This record gives sequence, structure tokens and C-alpha cells, in this order.
Amino acid sequence: MHGVSRASELRVAPDRRPTRSVLVVDHTSKPGGAELALPRLARETSLDWRFVFLEPTAGDLPFDAGTDVISPGRRLNIIEQGLHLHRLLRQDRDRVVVSNTLRAAVIVTAVRPRGQDHVVILHDGISPGSLSILRRLLTSAVLSLGVRDIVPNSEWTAATVPGRFRHLVRRPVYSPSGIGEILPEVARVASPRLRLLSLSRLVEWKGIHVILEALQLLGPEIGSDRVELTIAGDNVMGPSSYRDALRATAASSRFSVTFVPHQKDVAPLLASHDVLVHASTRPEPFGQVVVQGLAYGLAVLASADGGPAEIIRDGVSGLLHEPGDAAALAATIRRLVVDRETLPALGAAGRQRALDFTDARCAQLLDSAIVGDEPVSEGERA
Repeated sequence: MHGVSRASELRVAPDRRPTRSVLVVDHTSKPGGAELALPRLARETSLDWRFVFLEPTAGDLPFDAGTDVISPGRRLNIIEQGLHLHRLLRQDRDRVVVSNTLRAAVIVTAVRPRGQDHVVILHDGISPGSLSILRRLLTSAVLSLGVRDIVPNSEWTAATVPGRFRHLVRRPVYSPSGIGEILPEVARVASPRLRLLSLSRLVEWKGIHVILEALQLLGPEIGSDRVELTIAGDNVMGPSSYRDALRATAASSRFSVTFVPHQKDVAPLLASHDVLVHASTRPEPFGQVVVQGLAYGLAVLASADGGPAEIIRDGVSGLLHEPGDAAALAATIRRLVVDRETLPALGAAGRQRALDFTDARCAQLLDSAIVGDEPVSEGERA
């Protein structure tokens, strides 16, 4: 092992006992949505989970002390990653191997011992808009070589799986978003400004530029003192050029635009804003930030595609707009500025909807999928 660090055992609540052992593999420890879901699963699972990362962990993922986490002590090349993982899989032949990313699934497929169960959690759509042709070909190769099950993170993600692999697809299991059984009480301080929040990685398809363009389209009847925007996030797994372009655009806005870096704890941001704006220009596979916004009683504006369209009932628990349509988003923002009385009703309905996505429920469904319960029926796939 190359400086491998690991805890001795996963902490399990006294009233639960591990019923099957799982080894989860992720190629990165950078805090993307797929990775942030893992510490939440670790807290709620009834299985014995071990988490393997193929690059050094830097404390970016908030695992509880006592969680069984394995990572190399230095950065490994692809061959070293494969050898490192092969040794771990041979040591844990009795564990179900769960790939948390498609890149991890490729490496697992190459080194997995014969006969070891392999489950893929699908966090991305297998579609031209989501994956390059090379990644789609690699994904098809992986799915052809002994994957036991595919667990998609939304109905939309499930629908992107090529037809010849649909028999592998289980019921969707939404990613845990940090939602407890009791939602946080929020004492939101009133403000004359409508406080908008964008909470995502700073990459182009997340559509933060669409939000800035929507602000520019607000007419002169919306004074500069009536709206403000906070853009929270970093260019994790993306170039800095997009972030720089956003800052340049924001500098010319007549509205207040504030940038804050990635936050490990987003609760203070959610509690101090009125509206969460999600503006992805291609389908979001799920949308953890959408659920987080609902849980905190924000009015959530989201692109009408992918996971957010499954989460939100338009006009009831949130407001949907066409992806990439800055004019439509501007109209929705204008509506909320003019009619602030809409906010409490949206917030209350959103909080109720968030209870469908508690971490405990998501973990229970994933545990069931891993141990082989409740496969997707042909009718459900349709």
C-alpha cells in the first residue's frame, strides 16, 4: 500500500447491524455531488460500507470519525491505481463492489476478481449532452462486462441507459442531500432586496451565466436596490476561465453580485437567502442543491429538465423555466420581486416535498438495491 490510511470499522447505530459488506470505489475525493453523497450514506446505512478513493483525500469530504475510508498516501498514475485497487478487491472478495463514478467503474471492470458482484451507481446520463463519445463507448464496454446492477440517481438518468442494458437498471435511488427527518428551523431575516443564491460548481453547463444574463434583462422598473445575487462555488473539476468570465460580467451588473468560495457547510447561505436559482443548461441528473433549497424553505427556481423536473411540481413547490432561457428566468425573478407574497407558500410546499428525500430514506433504498431487493419491472422502466 502507498501510505494507505483507514479506520478500523464503520460506525453503526446500536439498533442496526451490518447485513452485507460493501466496498465503494470513487476515482476522486474532490467534493462533487456524487462524492458529497458518500458521507451522508455512511451515517445512515444498515450495511457495512468501506470507502475507497483512488487519489489522496484532503479532508474535503465530511466523513465522521470512525468511518472506514481508504486512500493512497500519494497521487497514483492509472496503472498504479489499478494495481492498488486490485489488491484491495482481492482482500475483500466477499464485498459487493459499488462504483460511484463511471471512471471508477472502468477501473473496477479492468481489475475486479472473477465472480465478484459489481454495482454501478449512475450519477450521469449516458447521452451525448452529458458524455463524450469516448466515455459513452467506455461505459457501454463496462456494462457489457459483468455489471450486476445499475442504480440510477433519477428517472431521467435511468432513461438514458441504452436499451440493451435496461434489464440491469433498478429503481432510481436519489442521492442523499443532507436532509434529516426533522427539517431545520429557519428564522430568515427580512430584507427589502430579493436575495438570490446560486449554489454549484463554476462550470459552464451549470448555467450561472444565464442567471447573470437574466438580471441584465430585468427592466428599469426593477431598481438595483431590489435584487442581489450570491454566487457560491469554485471551479472544482473545471477551468478557471469560466469563473473569470462570470466575474467580468458581474462587475458590469447594476445589481449587487457577490462571489463566495465553495462552502463545506451551506446552511448559513441557505438560511440567509430567499431564492435558490438553479440554471443548468443541460439536464441535471438529480439536483442535490435543489432539495437543499426546498428543505430550507427557499423559493426554488430550476431548469425544467432532468432531476429537478422530477423533484419540483411547477407553481407549487417551486418554479421551473426552460434550460438556458434567460428571458424566461428573468420573468420568473421579476414575478417574485413584484409579488413577494408568493415566497412563503412556495417555501412551505418545498419543505414538505423535501421530506421525500431524507438521507435515511435514500440510504435505505440504496441498501435494498445493493442486497438485491426490488428490481425495476418492465412497466416501471417504460
